[in-house]
Amino acid sequence: MRWRIILLFITSILIGEPSERLNINGHIDFNYISRLSDYSIINLPYRLVSIKANYGSKNLLLQSSIAIEHQIRRNTDFLVNTSPTDFFWDLRELYLFWESKLGILKIGKQICSWGAVDDNSPLDVVNPLDYYYLFSSGTERKLATFSANFDIYQNNTRLNLVFSPIHNTNRIPINDPEFPIELPLVPESLQIFSPQKTPNEYGLLLSQKFSFADISFAYFNGFDRIYNFTGVNTWGQGSSLNVPRFDILFGYRKTEMFGYGLSFFNDFFTIRADFGLFRTKDVNNKINRNYPGYLYISSQGKYVEIFESFGYDSLHFSFPMNEKAEYSQTTLQLEAELPFSISLTGQLFLYDTKSYRSDSLPVSDDIPLPVLDDMDFSQLNPKNFFTPGMGVPLAILSNRIGLINLEKITGGAQLKIAFSAMLDLDSYNTKEKIPGSLLSVKSEYNVYDNVVWVTSITRIKSVKNHPNGPEYRFKMMEDFSHFQMQIKYFF
Repeated sequence: MRWRIILLFITSILIGEPSERLNINGHIDFNYISRLSDYSIINLPYRLVSIKANYGSKNLLLQSSIAIEHQIRRNTDFLVNTSPTDFFWDLRELYLFWESKLGILKIGKQICSWGAVDDNSPLDVVNPLDYYYLFSSGTERKLATFSANFDIYQNNTRLNLVFSPIHNTNRIPINDPEFPIELPLVPESLQIFSPQKTPNEYGLLLSQKFSFADISFAYFNGFDRIYNFTGVNTWGQGSSLNVPRFDILFGYRKTEMFGYGLSFFNDFFTIRADFGLFRTKDVNNKINRNYPGYLYISSQGKYVEIFESFGYDSLHFSFPMNEKAEYSQTTLQLEAELPFSISLTGQLFLYDTKSYRSDSLPVSDDIPLPVLDDMDFSQLNPKNFFTPGMGVPLAILSNRIGLINLEKITGGAQLKIAFSAMLDLDSYNTKEKIPGSLLSVKSEYNVYDNVVWVTSITRIKSVKNHPNGPEYRFKMMEDFSHFQMQIKYFF
């Protein structure tokens, strides 16, 4: 399929009208990253080559974005896999751009950006995220979706309508020891229960420009980008439940987002703010199905797959969780020019679970759940395990995070030096006011007009005796403290 698209693209170039133009630009990124603890290489995928190609006239364009993602082979001795390939092509975007008197229509695989703040906007929910690029910015950490995107402009008013017939989920590293954040539970694909046959996603953004400010309202209706525990079925052999078998299920909640944004600017500073209210509901209120013949047994945090279906033909219990919750996310941003030509950008992210309810967990002495073996069920509150499935990715780190970025350009615009900090501002009943932090110093030097040398050092710290213990997110990321060096060639 990929080669058909490339062939069609080349053919359209050869037979196109003389007025049509082909524009190609991009960059090559040679990247080295190693841990500060033992100087070992952090073997995560990164985009070695990024190319943008546009072909067409002013009003009708075929726009594309292609990347080559590289990762060092894990088995360099060729004993497991004899293929020398250590990269793959990623067609990140490919869509048709059509500008008419009514507005701009884009159809195809594309990335859409919503929100007033630069990054970490709760309104920016149209596209799922690639967690391998969680600490990148802008569209670099987004995954394109097959959708229709229609912009209508009238004077200073913009109406943006989006529709996708596909449920789009985040790209999450599965059991990757190189990734700094570890997921507590990773289901198999057979454990995903999704009866929704037409998981349409749609939304609108209405914005208005004024002389001193911009305001916007957003609405989005879709499904969560990450999975949640949706329930469990208990099977027996006929009327016997002596040795029960369990069908542990996960799904994706249906979520609505209502939000608004504001940008206020003057000669001295700019203030931006985005607020999103999320209403989410597990639509899997009936989860009974035929016994699939597999069981996952907890063993030191891992799950062993056992195919065993003979005789288990009676569904004794079915426990859907029926989760329903409402939560909010807010991001405030301040931009200002400080003395000595230093640019300041600061952000404050806030998360709050406003309401939550669900059925009780299906656990008793008679019906144990192997997936939850080591938990004290008498003290277990499902609300404590609720995870937002849509919105700002920083919510997986903390409920309150402060971000600071200071930049200075010097040397005749040839050198840029930046200092950034991510601070955990949540309260955990610790003596330290900031229990976790991520500090980074970065420099970018223009060697030539199209060659940039980038070096950075990132240090992640957490308090020793955090109440969450080793599960504290910043504690989990400490080993990800690293030194990075890049050479970027732009063309």
